[in-house]
Amino acid sequence: MLAVYAACSVSVLDRAGAQPSPGAPDLDTIAVRSPALDAVLSEIDATEAALEAAVAAEADAADVLVQLDEAAATLRQREAEAIVAAADASGRIDGAEVDLDDLGLAIRLATDDVEAVAVAGYVAGDDLAERLRPDPEDASEPARVDKYSNAAIDVTLDRLDELERARTGAYDRLDRAEADLAAARAELALVRRLLVELGERRVATVAERDRAAARQNELSAALTDLAERLRATRLEAEVVGSDLALVVLDALWSAAARNAERHPGCNLDWTVLAGISYVETKHGNHGGASVDAQGNVTPRVYGRVLDGSDGVAEVLDSDGGAVDGDGTHDRAVGPMQFIPTTWSIVGRDGSGDGIADPHNYYDAALAAADLLCRTGLDTSTNDGLRAAIRRYNQSDVYVDEVIAHRSRYEALRW
Repeated sequence: MLAVYAACSVSVLDRAGAQPSPGAPDLDTIAVRSPALDAVLSEIDATEAALEAAVAAEADAADVLVQLDEAAATLRQREAEAIVAAADASGRIDGAEVDLDDLGLAIRLATDDVEAVAVAGYVAGDDLAERLRPDPEDASEPARVDKYSNAAIDVTLDRLDELERARTGAYDRLDRAEADLAAARAELALVRRLLVELGERRVATVAERDRAAARQNELSAALTDLAERLRATRLEAEVVGSDLALVVLDALWSAAARNAERHPGCNLDWTVLAGISYVETKHGNHGGASVDAQGNVTPRVYGRVLDGSDGVAEVLDSDGGAVDGDGTHDRAVGPMQFIPTTWSIVGRDGSGDGIADPHNYYDAALAAADLLCRTGLDTSTNDGLRAAIRRYNQSDVYVDEVIAHRSRYEALRW
């Protein structure tokens, strides 16, 4: 709420080019009340709470995105490791299968012809032939051949045993490699499924984050609108402890301050204007009228038609109905009740919009101050004050009533 108040200055004095009258407090510090104000404040509270929730939601989504990205990086590392492991296992399978093919061929060759292996070895002079060199005492050819054959069989059987053991080892390596390959492929499938799930979660989280950010923009714009509504509603609300709307109080202070620049010797206090404002139209509330945040009185307040009936004076039309809407006779208009001829002399633009409008409180209050002070009276004296008020109405009863109400406003403290 403080941020909204900070963006909501209710005074128009800067716009009007004047400074507050002496002792006038900052309007933003003045307590006001109205059901409409309570409703706006409640709406601001709800909007600020929603904005805080949207900010938290975006932050939470951002945190989740960081966590998802970290998890995805870990999974991609696992994926790379699984690919390497699968490639390694595939290579080992290929190697084991080549070894098994070679061992199978070697075993078939070793069992084809034992004697042929032995003779071939003898002729080639290899280790087998060395082991079977003729015994000088064994001179007969048949005996040597028989000896060679038996020895060749023994050696080949030993070789077959070695080959079988090697083939068993190759099968073991093949089994392990195939198991490793299956595990690597299972890991790879798991990791890729998890990556897909993470990707889907990330898309959903990004959408959630974006919705939270859009909600923040929407709520921030709503708070900007509410700040303006708060400004207007505060101005239209009643000052606590008084019968003045804040905008009326602002208009009276502004008029007194600007009048002091134009008529510095008049010493007109805003409370005098407040007394006249109350007597004339009860601060623009006569007949159910009200004052909006710009100081405009709606519906417009008109006095009795000055047609000479029922004891009122007759004043023929002086403005073609331009100010008072009556083309036959004149009548007083606005919250400070000026007749067209007087307004044509003292009408002022107090709101700074370039138009002098008797139905605008800023304009009417400044014109009233000018009317009271334009003859050079000093309203800080009793005689000067009474003489100034008589310029508004020649009745002593009227003067006494204005001064009485002025005393009420002098008692106000902020």
